[in-house]
Amino acid sequence: MHKEVIHFKIGLSGTSKTKKPEFKICVNGDEFFHSSLTQEPNVPEFFEFEVEVPEGNQTLEISLLNKFSSDTKKDSNGNIVDDMLLTIDSIEIEEIDIGNLKWSASSYFPIYPSDYLDETQKQISEVKECVNMGWNGTWKLPFSTPFYMWLLENL
Repeated sequence: MHKEVIHFKIGLSGTSKTKKPEFKICVNGDEFFHSSLTQEPNVPEFFEFEVEVPEGNQTLEISLLNKFSSDTKKDSNGNIVDDMLLTIDSIEIEEIDIGNLKWSASSYFPIYPSDYLDETQKQISEVKECVNMGWNGTWKLPFSTPFYMWLLENL
């Protein structure tokens, strides 16, 4: 079976002045990074790796792991004044920025805390066109190899 080595460069940033997001990056369930961001809020950090995959369907997954309801700080009027989010700023695959595909071809599967949302909101198990992860959960980008064929079909 034909295999392809794919190079990823992923830019992630956080939003909180007080807490850094802990995350992991996987391809097809294999973990390549499990870390916490170190930069100031809204400053991207880049994570690069290569993976060898068989031809066919693949999934890039980025998971937020350490969000609690208490990480969302509100003022006396209920307005959010500080929150810990993990933002997917950029994704390059084979040195090509996939641009809008990081929104249009992906889904975010949040895990809502039991103390935060009402039952209607908990029904939303998949969020489309979302690169700002506000809850623990996993953002998934399905793609296929050969990568260049997938890219041409999805541009």
